[in-house]
Amino acid sequence: MTRDEAAAWIAWNEQSYVHPDNAASLQVAEKLGMRHVADDTTGAVPVRTVMGMDLGPLA
Repeated sequence: MTRDEAAAWIAWNEQSYVHPDNAASLQVAEKLGMRHVADDTTGAVPVRTVMGMDLGPLA
């Protein structure tokens, strides 16, 4: 997922970046109803897991 794709996606969704080795944070995100959306490889950390949930229309 590119940064532009992520920016467009965020308009309809909530997302969180989590280090893939951080099992506790991944479990909390899943309990909140988030799911694995993509892997971000564009930052300073080699890879981050993008967790997200659909919020539906905000209007």
